[in-house]
Amino acid sequence: MKYLLIFIASYAVTFFALGAIIDSRLQVLAEDLRHHPHAPTQAQYFEDVRVHAQHSKIEYSAVLGTLLASVLSLLAWGLS
Repeated sequence: MKYLLIFIASYAVTFFALGAIIDSRLQVLAEDLRHHPHAPTQAQYFEDVRVHAQHSKIEYSAVLGTLLASVLSLLAWGLS
């Protein structure tokens, strides 16, 4: 049961942490668009990259969540 909780917590933590990082990076990129004369508007930019950002968030969360859960599970197994 403790390993299941480790895996769920690892995926949740990485999903929310990576979500915050990716969303803040997208905000910075969107703010920088206003300095370029031929760039799309912020709304158009977010519309174009929203789906790709969501897929990236899920993929990176799966990889890093698995890695974090594996390390924490090995640590829990070693300490018990």
